[in-house]
Amino acid sequence: MANWLADISSTLHQAATNAAAKGGSNSNFLTILIIIIPIILIIVFIVRKKRRQNGDGPSTGNNQNKSDTNEVWTTIKKYLHQIDDKGKEVIDSYVVKRPEPHNTSQMTKLQKQEYKEEIERIKALKTTDPNAYKQEMLRIKKEKRAKPKELYVVLFTTRNAKTKVVDEPRAFECEVKLVKINKKENRREIDIIKPLDYDHEMRWIKVIKDKDDQAYAKKLEADKKRQQKAIERKQAKLNKAQNQTN
Repeated sequence: MANWLADISSTLHQAATNAAAKGGSNSNFLTILIIIIPIILIIVFIVRKKRRQNGDGPSTGNNQNKSDTNEVWTTIKKYLHQIDDKGKEVIDSYVVKRPEPHNTSQMTKLQKQEYKEEIERIKALKTTDPNAYKQEMLRIKKEKRAKPKELYVVLFTTRNAKTKVVDEPRAFECEVKLVKINKKENRREIDIIKPLDYDHEMRWIKVIKDKDDQAYAKKLEADKKRQQKAIERKQAKLNKAQNQTN
C-alpha cells in the first residue's frame, strides 16, 4: 500500500513538472492535485488500516456472512463445552449487541421505560435512604466514566445429534475484547460471561429480531424474484434462438 501511494505521488509530481515546463493554467491545476490527492489517499489508507486492526463485533441476526456465522457457531460450541452439554447440534442462533449502560439512544422502547423507572426509584432514595442514594449515584457516575464493554446476547437452539429432539431455546452473554498483539495489531477474543434467562432477554430483543426477520424475508423474496426473472430471460433467449433456426 505504501509503495502504491509513493508511485502515485511520483507520477503526479512528474506530471506537474512537465506541466510547469509548458506553463499555463494546467500547471496550477496539477499543482493543486499533487497536494490534495496524496492527502486523500493517506487518509483512506489510515482508516482502512484502523478498521482491520480494530475489527467489529459479531454481526446481528440474519445478516451474517460466512465468517460471522462460523464465529457465532464456535462461540456457542464453546459455551456448550463449558456447561458440559455434549452431543448437541446448533440449529438456530441470533446475536444482538447489548446497549451501553445509561445510553438511552441504543435502548429499545421497553428498555427506555425500565431505565426511566429505575432512575426514578433511585431518586426516591434521596429522602427515604440518603446513604443508599449516595451509593447508587456513585455507581452511576462510575459506570458513565468507564469505557463500555462490548457485550452481546446470544440466543440459540440445539437438538440431540442422534435422536433429533429439539431443546428449549437458550441464551448467554459474551464479551468481545481486543487483545493487543503488537503496536499495530489487535486480536479479537470472545469470553463467555454468564447464562441468561431466554424469556427475560426476549422481552427487549423481540422487537429487534422481528424487524430483522422481516428485512431478511424481504431480501429472500427479492432474491427469489431476481432469480426467476433471470431464468425467464434465459428461456426467452433460448426460445428466440430456436425460432431463428426454424
